[in-house]
Amino acid sequence: MASLLHDIVFLLQLALAIFFIVLGIQSIMYYKDPPDFWTQVTRFFNNNRRDISDELSLTMGILSLISGLLLVLGLFNVVNRRTLRMFVLLIFIIWIARIIILRFMTGIHMGNGSISFSPDFMTWLLNFSGDLVTLCSLWLIEEKYAEA
Repeated sequence: MASLLHDIVFLLQLALAIFFIVLGIQSIMYYKDPPDFWTQVTRFFNNNRRDISDELSLTMGILSLISGLLLVLGLFNVVNRRTLRMFVLLIFIIWIARIIILRFMTGIHMGNGSISFSPDFMTWLLNFSGDLVTLCSLWLIEEKYAEA
């Protein structure tokens, strides 16, 4: 059973690494094409200031790419376990912030006694659940490296 669990966590970490690598590459390739996550963030916080979404999107794309590469390297014990654990914890915290900003601060609109979801409730719920799956996967990977 322990071997099966080890194999499942290995595959989950590989899938998560691929996800972050692809997310990073897409963010880097298309960071000037609005609307993306960081465009929404800067619109929310900088209504009258310069739009910094391009720089944030590029930065997050690079961070995502590095995250994916470190997760792959971690599979083959190339990276120190403690270093990888701290980095996964950092990604975990950033992902929580992403969920709060994207799904709650910019994805839910309240006014005139009603609540609306952007673009609609089912799409919002699908995106939110995908974010939670990623968050839980990061948590499991972090716990894997905490055991050593």
